[in-house]
Amino acid sequence: MSRDEWPINHDEWPANRDRIEQILRDDKAVRVPDPDPELEALQRAILLEDVFELTLSDDEIDPAALGSPGSAQDVVSRHQRWR
Repeated sequence: MSRDEWPINHDEWPANRDRIEQILRDDKAVRVPDPDPELEALQRAILLEDVFELTLSDDEIDPAALGSPGSAQDVVSRHQRWR
């Protein structure tokens, strides 16, 4: 799914936490999570980079940094403050 298919206005920053949470829920609903936590973190990183037009560091592409919706929201929020 490309970023253009997500219901988000990319001109409207920052995206609020509810919108980020909804996108993560939608992603979870349409695919089977990978049992490998590192591959799951990589898939979530690709989603966040694509949808929110971010570039994550290697340290951020980590199960500890992206393992939960709350931690993924924190990563997006940090990047949006830098815009």
